[in-house]
Amino acid sequence: MKSRRIIREVEPLKPSTRLNTRPIPTATRTARQRGTAPAQLSLLLRGDLDWIVDEGAGKEPQPPVRNRQRLALDIQRHLHNEPVFARPPTAGYRISRLIRRNRLAFAAAAGGPGPGWAGTVISTAQAMRARRAEQVAAAERGARGRSARVMLGDLPR
Repeated sequence: MKSRRIIREVEPLKPSTRLNTRPIPTATRTARQRGTAPAQLSLLLRGDLDWIVDEGAGKEPQPPVRNRQRLALDIQRHLHNEPVFARPPTAGYRISRLIRRNRLAFAAAAGGPGPGWAGTVISTAQAMRARRAEQVAAAERGARGRSARVMLGDLPR
C-alpha cells in the first residue's frame, strides 16, 4: 500500500536531474559511452526528452497501445527536431523547433541583411566624407584664385 501511495503522490525526478544525482564514476562512464562530457549529458536530456519521459510516467492511465505509439512518435519527432506532443505547444517552442530544422536558411536570412546594411552605412559615410573633402578643396581653390587675382591686380599694367 505504501508503494501505491508513493506512486500516486510523489513526482519522479526528471532524467536530466537524475543524471546529476548519480555517482561521478557512473556518470562519467555513461557520458563516455555516449561520446560526450558528463556535464553536457544532462543538458542533452533536458527539454523534450524530459517531457516525453514525464508523459510516459504520467499519473493518468492511458491505453497501452496508444501510449506506445505516442512515445514512439514523440521520440521520432524529437530526432527530427519537430515539436513533440508531450510538451505544451507554445509559440516560442514551435518557433525554436522551426529554427532548429532550418538552421542554414535562418542563418542565411539573418546574415544576409547584416553585411548589406553595413555596406550601405559605410558607403554612405564615405560618400559624405568625399563630398566634404571636395567642398574643402573647392574652397581652397577659390581662395587661391582670389588671392592670385588680388596679387595680379596689384601689378602695374
